[in-house]
Amino acid sequence: MAIILSHSSALAWWRNFTGNPDDLPVADVRRALNRSEADRSVVASLDRQGLPRPFQVLVESRGSKLRSSTFWGHSTDKPLSGLIRQTDLPQVFVVCPELCLMQNATGLDFAQLIELVCEFLGEYRIISEDETRYDQPRLCSKESIAYVLPLAKGIHGSNRIRAVLKHAEEGSASPQETRSFLKLSLPNSRGGLSVSRILMNHPIPLDRKNAKLLGKDHCRIDLYLPDLNRGIEYDSYQEHLGKARHDDDAMRRTVLESLGIPVSVLTHAQTQSPELMEALVKSLYHGTGRVLRIRCKGFREKQDKLWKQLDGKKPQRLSAEEESSDELQVPLEVYDTWAP
Repeated sequence: MAIILSHSSALAWWRNFTGNPDDLPVADVRRALNRSEADRSVVASLDRQGLPRPFQVLVESRGSKLRSSTFWGHSTDKPLSGLIRQTDLPQVFVVCPELCLMQNATGLDFAQLIELVCEFLGEYRIISEDETRYDQPRLCSKESIAYVLPLAKGIHGSNRIRAVLKHAEEGSASPQETRSFLKLSLPNSRGGLSVSRILMNHPIPLDRKNAKLLGKDHCRIDLYLPDLNRGIEYDSYQEHLGKARHDDDAMRRTVLESLGIPVSVLTHAQTQSPELMEALVKSLYHGTGRVLRIRCKGFREKQDKLWKQLDGKKPQRLSAEEESSDELQVPLEVYDTWAP
């Protein structure tokens, strides 16, 4: 008997998958399989993968009820051609990453959903609250999601994915990077600072001299603002940890500055304080003719809501005296590398 993993089971499977999703063959499955029992070998193989029970699976029709401590069926009469992948486990299929996102969209709030989309578009996997795997192949792209959306028309969650896709971005290397990106880039109506066009881990080609210095033909910027030609890097001591990485990042910033790309450093304190994050944006806009304007009624409440959804707690608000201090005009923790 063969089964098709879906919903939360598909999410757990893809998060634990360490290979390249393009290497998995498209399964020749046009419709969900209609079964009420599973071979013990199939159940055992799923248990060895660490997937929580009951396993979420697709069944062919509403008349095929499947509710037990082992399996929980989700009925569908939608054509599934091209949307199912063959796993390396015998008799086990899984919905493609794009369809998996849609199936899991209905149970998440706005910020959590974009975080999940950015995770699938990024290079990390959240295995549990205590474990995150880094340097992972991307599970899908914005282009592949856009391609699958018409094929998944009518599936619960497809409209939500369509709505949030424009706010997501590819290339995130960590959950913290995704959260910082969303705090900066989301529109004011969603609690963000509306900083347009932020690219994550964007490659910058190097000239021969700098390529020889760094030992590669390009370098990446944690957050790159192409419209401003400026970058944001995380504090090496706090985010990347270790003096060696700190020295490497310092050299990389020097190279970027020599190429005319000013770089500011984002510290952990700034990621925890909306006022400090806003001061960072003001420093980025310095000398560009742009200013940070908030055009949204009830913005502070929306911002608090967004930060709480992302961080699991309300942001640390500064007092009126701290907010009016001269240091906030250009925070001491932001290293401006361009002349005022």
